[in-house]
Amino acid sequence: MGNAEAAYEMMVEALKWRKSFGLHELSFDKIETWCFQTGVGIPHGEDRDGNRIIVLNLRKHKRDAKRLPQLKKFLIFCMETHARRYPDKKTTLIFDVSECGLSNVDMDLVKFLINSFKFYFPYMLGYILVFEMPWMMQAAWRIIKSWLSEGGVNKIKFVTKSDITDYVSPSELMVQFGGDDPYVYDFDSEYETLRSECDEVWERDPLTSYEDEEEESLKQVRFAPHQPPTRQSRYGSEEEDCDRHQSLDNQLIKGSAISPGYRRRQVHRLISSQVQQPHERAMSLPSMSQIWTEENTDNLLLISPHDELVFSGRSGEELLCTVNLTNTTNNVVAYKIKTTAPSRYKVRPNINLLDGKSKASVQVKLISGSSELVSQDKFLIQAYQFEEGTPIPDSAQLPNFWKTLSSNKSVEEYRLKCCYILEPAKA
Repeated sequence: MGNAEAAYEMMVEALKWRKSFGLHELSFDKIETWCFQTGVGIPHGEDRDGNRIIVLNLRKHKRDAKRLPQLKKFLIFCMETHARRYPDKKTTLIFDVSECGLSNVDMDLVKFLINSFKFYFPYMLGYILVFEMPWMMQAAWRIIKSWLSEGGVNKIKFVTKSDITDYVSPSELMVQFGGDDPYVYDFDSEYETLRSECDEVWERDPLTSYEDEEEESLKQVRFAPHQPPTRQSRYGSEEEDCDRHQSLDNQLIKGSAISPGYRRRQVHRLISSQVQQPHERAMSLPSMSQIWTEENTDNLLLISPHDELVFSGRSGEELLCTVNLTNTTNNVVAYKIKTTAPSRYKVRPNINLLDGKSKASVQVKLISGSSELVSQDKFLIQAYQFEEGTPIPDSAQLPNFWKTLSSNKSVEEYRLKCCYILEPAKA
C-alpha cells in the first residue's frame, strides 16, 4: 500500500469517527456540568514553545465506568475547542498525578486519550508532562508505554517541581506545580465566561480560522455589459479555480495546494458527500502519510475501526458493524476474530486468508436483546504472516492451523472494545 492511499484511508477513518462520535453536534450545553465543576481539565497558560496548556488533575478523577462516556465527550470537546480556537498551536498536557492512588488510575481513559491524539488530533500534541508520578503507578506506565510508538514515548516527560520549569516558565506555571502564577480554577466565577468563550468558538465555521475570516473578503468587480458575473477572490476566478481542479491530486500529494480556502472546500465536500474510494480520488495529506509510516508500517493489518466497534440502532433490533481489514504486507496473512461473548455475536467470516496488499470486510452482527451488555464485550483479532515459500493451508484446514499457533510469538493481536448507541424510537 502506498503512503498516499494509506493517508487517504486514515483521513476518511478520522472523518467517519467524527461523525459516529457526534463531534459536530457537541456544544457547551451538551457537556454535563460536573465535568467542568470537578476541575479535572483546565486550559490555562502556555509552555516555553508557545503551546497552550491543558492541566488534567487526575487526582480529582475517580475511575467510574458509568461516567466514562461523558468524560470522553468532555475531553474531545476540549480538544476540538482548542483546534478551532488555536489552529496553528499545539497543546501540552500536564498530568497532575501527585497524591494519586489506585482508584485514580483509569487505563481506559488513558488509552482513549492516546488514540485520540494518535489518530484524530495527530498534530495537536506538544508534550505530556507527568507531574510527580507515585512509585505505585510504575506498573501502569509500563503498560501505557507498550501502546506508544517511539515518537510517542519521546513526547512524555516525567517532571517534578524542580525541573518542570524546563518546559513551562514560572510566570506561566500555577503555584500548585511550583510556579509563580497564582491562578486557581473556580467553577462558580468562571463557568459563564467559559460558556461564552466556547460558544463563540463553536459558532464559527470549523473550516475557517480566525485569520481566514479577515482575509477571505470578496473583491468588488465591474462587469462589461452582458458579461456574466464570476466570483472573484484573492485566489482568482471560478474559471481559474476549475483549471486548478485538474492538478489537485498532485498539489495535495506535494503538500502545496494552491489556496487554503480551496483545501477547506475540498474537505467540506468530503464530509458532506458520500466518501469516494481511493481509486476515484487519491486525496492524501503528506503529514498523515508520515504518521502512517511512523506508527503503522510494522503491523500486518490495517484495521478500521481500529479501537472500538460501534453498534447504533433501536432497542430490540439486530445490529451490524463492519470491520475492514487491509493486509499491509506482500505475503499471505491469516486472520482469526474472537470475542469475549460469542453467544451475543455472529462474525462472518471469523477465520480467513488475505492475499498480499488485499482487503476484506467482516460483518459483526449483534443479536437482538443483547444491547445492554455490549459495553462489557471485547474483540480480539489475530494475524499471522506466511513467509514466501511456506505451505498455506486451505479454508478447511485453517481452524486446526490456528490451534497450532496458540503459543506462537509471530502472531499479532489487536484488541477492540464495543459500544452501543441507542437511537430513539420512530414517532
